[in-house]
Amino acid sequence: MSGRLFIIDLMPFLYKGHFVFLKNPRMTSAGVNTSALLGLANGLQTILKREKPTHAVFAMDPEGPTFRHEAYAPYKAQREKMPEDIAASIPRAFELAQALGIPVLRVEGFEADDVMGTLATKGAEAGF
Repeated sequence: MSGRLFIIDLMPFLYKGHFVFLKNPRMTSAGVNTSALLGLANGLQTILKREKPTHAVFAMDPEGPTFRHEAYAPYKAQREKMPEDIAASIPRAFELAQALGIPVLRVEGFEADDVMGTLATKGAEAGF
């Protein structure tokens, strides 16, 4: 198989959109903050137009703990809680991905980085 496989970490795009528009958030007429989702849509559009991947997948951390949390209990304990506007954007990000035909891969017990590394290795073995 050949082509261009893009493995995209979904969350950094949501965070970027959130913080880029922090002082001037993008709101719907119903008052829903869509800044994070706009960041994802803009970043994805740039990738699709500029890089023209033949295949794309989003990777995302699971909802529960990973093997790193089990190995080291305080793992990421100092990390700030996710801003509410970003958390509220996650279901909409899934809807956007589905509408574009881009799968979102979450693997229980593994972080997005682990999934991305595995996909990159497997993709290279498959000729991407």
